[in-house]
Amino acid sequence: MTEAGSLRDDLVLEDVSLVLIANEGIRAESPEMRVAAARRFAALILQSFRANPAARPLPPAVRLPLSLSELPTLPQERR
Repeated sequence: MTEAGSLRDDLVLEDVSLVLIANEGIRAESPEMRVAAARRFAALILQSFRANPAARPLPPAVRLPLSLSELPTLPQERR
């Protein structure tokens, strides 16, 4: 995974799985806000995966609900 030396030496597949799970948990007031928040999250994560992270501009921050009462309800899973 790190043959080119561009990724951290200690990055493992489970880290990528964790990021995907965390991204799925992003909740926002609208689909557009969720996409914007997911883009910023992805940019932060990609920088943290780099062996030598350079500070690069991030997408704009999005105001997300900080309390459980502000979170949109999740759709029920299909069975």
